[in-house]
Amino acid sequence: MIGVLVVDITRSIIYAYASMAIGHIIAIAIFLFPYLIFEESVQRTNVAVMAVLNSLVKVFLVSAIIYFFGAILGCFVGEKLLERIQT
Repeated sequence: MIGVLVVDITRSIIYAYASMAIGHIIAIAIFLFPYLIFEESVQRTNVAVMAVLNSLVKVFLVSAIIYFFGAILGCFVGEKLLERIQT
């Protein structure tokens, strides 16, 4: 979607990766807040951190490729829409 709104390829890729990074940071915070709020032991918190990071790194690697191609595809769709609107 960002590629349709921002037709510049480099800016749309930067915005897509920035939103992906912010989303992953929010997801990490949401998963780890219970351990921090309820003051779990250090061992349980470390295990939770390793489990969350292990699963989110895999998601990050797959989603980085999908975000890249989605931003490029969105830019091409945005360019074609602009051409149709102008003619």
